[in-house]
Amino acid sequence: MEERYEQLRRSHACAPLDRNSVTELLSITGNLIEEGRRIRKVLERLPESFGEVRQLLNELNRSVR
Repeated sequence: MEERYEQLRRSHACAPLDRNSVTELLSITGNLIEEGRRIRKVLERLPESFGEVRQLLNELNRSVR
């Protein structure tokens, strides 16, 4: 996805993109936006202090042994 984005970006620097390329670029952008949303949701679930994160990881480690 990143490589294709770069190809389209470089192509656009030389000449306007055709309709299919614009559609593809919009699709790539939409995928990146959705990925960012998913990452933010996971980050929002993390506890505020690292001590809490360490405690949860230790608890998880004990439970999978």
